[in-house]
Amino acid sequence: MRSAALLALMVTVFWTPHLKAGDIVLFTDNNGAASDTVPPAYVVFCSGASCSGGDLYPYTVVSETIPATVYIGDPAGYVSDEIVTTVAPINVAGFTEVQFAFTAGLDLTGALVTCASVGGCDFNYNGSVQDVGLITWGAGVLTPPSGYSTTLEFQSLTGTTVPEPSVPALLSIGLAIVGVLRLAKPCRQGS
Repeated sequence: MRSAALLALMVTVFWTPHLKAGDIVLFTDNNGAASDTVPPAYVVFCSGASCSGGDLYPYTVVSETIPATVYIGDPAGYVSDEIVTTVAPINVAGFTEVQFAFTAGLDLTGALVTCASVGGCDFNYNGSVQDVGLITWGAGVLTPPSGYSTTLEFQSLTGTTVPEPSVPALLSIGLAIVGVLRLAKPCRQGS
């Protein structure tokens, strides 16, 4: 009992400066390199194509819409990225542990896996930030601010493309340059 009270006091001291309207965890796939943007209290390690980590919340889960495993597909219908999430109470009442594992660029290395073979991809990447799900928090060891939540988001920068200029536009620019060069050239008249 005394250790639970000490743990609650430590969490209160640690968490009070970090409380805000909500946390956002953003995973990014940048051409197969994984990165994250997380709240300051999170401990996350990224190396190459993967990130993993999480945090301990002094709250209980009121509702959760984050799937345990999320598959993100590429335009060709292959699994590009995977996010595995675990949200579970721990042995000390009133605390919840959140763990994330993100793997990027699965379609760039190894054997390709189709979205159909995993039961369909949850998202297809398009360059924009996409909401994966939300955890809404309730009273645990501490009482969160009203509406306190954690949002999991994903963005793939591999799906963004630079539009190619059209052939007529390039041809027009080329002809304009030739015309300017001809006008700039002095005319020679026969002697």
